[in-house]
Amino acid sequence: MNKGFFLPLLAWLTIGSLSTACKPASTSATLPKLSFTTDVRPVLEKHCVNCHHDGALMGDLKLQSRATAFATRAKGPVILPGDPENSPLFKVLVLPGADPKAMPPEGHQIPVEQIALIKRWILEGADWPEGPEGTVKPSQSLQ
Repeated sequence: MNKGFFLPLLAWLTIGSLSTACKPASTSATLPKLSFTTDVRPVLEKHCVNCHHDGALMGDLKLQSRATAFATRAKGPVILPGDPENSPLFKVLVLPGADPKAMPPEGHQIPVEQIALIKRWILEGADWPEGPEGTVKPSQSLQ
C-alpha cells in the first residue's frame, strides 16, 4: 500500500475528530443560570417598577415582589415560567415602540440585550426569590 496516501488521510481524520469532540454541545448549555437578584432585578428596577408597584398601579400589574408579580390576575399570569413567547411581560417588551401596548412607553425602550436577558430568565424558569432578595424597589423620588 501507498503510505503517502494513508498518512495524510489519517491525520485529516484525527484532526477532524478532535475539533468536533472539543466543541461545546450548545452555547446555552454552557451559560450559567441567570440570577434574579444580580441580572433581572436591576432591569425591572430601572425600566418597570416605577410604574408597576402598589402606589402607581398601571395595567393591573405590580412587579415589586414575587408574590405581586405572580398574583392571580383577571387577564391571567403575566409570567409563564419556561414560555417567554406566551408571557405577557415579555410580549409587551418586544412590541414596536409605536404600539400603544409596548412597554415601557415610547421613548423609554429597554436595550435589546436586557430584553434578551428577560427572555432567557423566563425560559430558565423565572426563578424569583421571596423576601428581601426578591424585592424590586421603585426609585425613591417616585415612591
